Amino acid sequence: FFPTLETICDAPHTSPLLEINPANVAELMLSLLRGRHHEQIAIKMCNEILISPTSPYGRCLIKVLPHCGVVAGDQTNLKLIHSLVEQIIDEVDHVSTKRSLTSFSLKINSFITRPSEEEEEREGQDKENMENRGQHHRPGQTVSVHAGI
Repeated sequence: FFPTLETICDAPHTSPLLEINPANVAELMLSLLRGRHHEQIAIKMCNEILISPTSPYGRCLIKVLPHCGVVAGDQTNLKLIHSLVEQIIDEVDHVSTKRSLTSFSLKINSFITRPSEEEEEREGQDKENMENRGQHHRPGQTVSVHAGI
């Protein structure tokens, strides 16, 4: 994925590779993954951008980043992606680039602030289990258990 994009983005001015739209190539490769590994790719992409955001490769990855099909999922990865994108926004000067990255950042943030359906279901099951046992325990509260000897 990354070596292919780097080759296209860093192609010399005389190369026929300049005719290729790297965003289209990235979208094709991402679609082949069918949603798998998109978070890891976005993290790697952000780190690559932060190495040199103004290089041809960095600018190319900035254009591709919003096309990553990141969805609600692992909260740790989403928070990391959001933090990295915010760092990239601070590094770029171009207004339309900032706008595109800000939109992507807001999308990622919406996944962070909204718990996934799986988490909501798990919390509901935990609450139901506690109520069925006659315990009314709140998160962070210490529960004492006394065993008769």
